[in-house]
Amino acid sequence: MSAVNPSVNQYENCLRCHGTSAGKVTNPAINVRSGALPQPSLLADTLNLDGVMQGRSMGPQILCTDCHNSDDNREFGGVGPNGPHGSKWTHILERRYESSQAPAPSELITNLFPNPDLSVNGPYTLCGKCHGLAQIMAIRRQKAAHISFHCSLWSRPIRT
Repeated sequence: MSAVNPSVNQYENCLRCHGTSAGKVTNPAINVRSGALPQPSLLADTLNLDGVMQGRSMGPQILCTDCHNSDDNREFGGVGPNGPHGSKWTHILERRYESSQAPAPSELITNLFPNPDLSVNGPYTLCGKCHGLAQIMAIRRQKAAHISFHCSLWSRPIRT
């Protein structure tokens, strides 16, 4: 037997099993919510699974379980287990999140949801946990040529 090094950060616990998968980043960036880019749509508190009730206050960092969580977890108003123990959504996401693919390599991504449903049934419900979707849509309408509605931190710009 050997001593196990305790995890200091949540991602270290996740990467014990998932960090050595082919093509995966083994040292993820810690996403800080108070970064240099302005985020006018960022809510003061997260929203529960119903999309209405106020959840916990925003912490200083985005944690793995802020996105990867049971789709019916107790932390945000459900009755299921907390943590990524299964979800009806792909990639063990807590809430629905739709993304689009580019028609070909190096081409812009086409937005399949230019006028999305902003309710808890809509394609960007995961984003709505921390961001005011109505505010994002209002900004998008004002600056239609300059901003697209897409939540992925890792995607290229999209065409609407």
